[in-house]
Amino acid sequence: HLDLDWAAPPFEQFAGRLASFSRLIRFDKRGTGLSDPVPGVPTLEERMEDVRAVMDAAGSERAALFGYSEGGPMSALFAATHFKVKAIVALTQSGSTPLWMSRVSVGVPIFALTPLPETLSKVTLFSGVHPIEFHSRSRGQAEEWHQIEATLTELGLVERGDMVVMTIGEATGKAGHTNTMKIMRVGDHHKS
Repeated sequence: HLDLDWAAPPFEQFAGRLASFSRLIRFDKRGTGLSDPVPGVPTLEERMEDVRAVMDAAGSERAALFGYSEGGPMSALFAATHFKVKAIVALTQSGSTPLWMSRVSVGVPIFALTPLPETLSKVTLFSGVHPIEFHSRSRGQAEEWHQIEATLTELGLVERGDMVVMTIGEATGKAGHTNTMKIMRVGDHHKS
């Protein structure tokens, strides 16, 4: 709820920092908070349309998206829909992020990378999701992005210059911590 968020000091500080260097546009998702009531639960497609409608109403042509809970996968789908990306890549422990994303067909494959056999089995059941066994050897997120890119390139799934949407958790190796999304161009980190 937009009004209630501002009453929470941690959120107020966080949003204040964002607003200090950018234009911060927030909205309650359809049917919640200050939004008008709606019958039923909106689909992810409808929520993606809402993001576009809010951006259009605010006169915003570009945006850095921030979403939490189901807003994270929805942001990745929105980015994949509105940018020319080759794939969505989800580094996952539980399979929850690929599950959310599989509910909408955006015309690109979703690669679910995980070291866990049970998650590999589970994500094979999700529409448009392709499981890839992946064991991270990195010590940080930047190194992990590079390792993921190398794995996908070696498998012939992406090539230099392709744009991909990647989701990853700050707390690598822990379920329920997917909190980062980046749009990456394969090979850009090799440039000096």
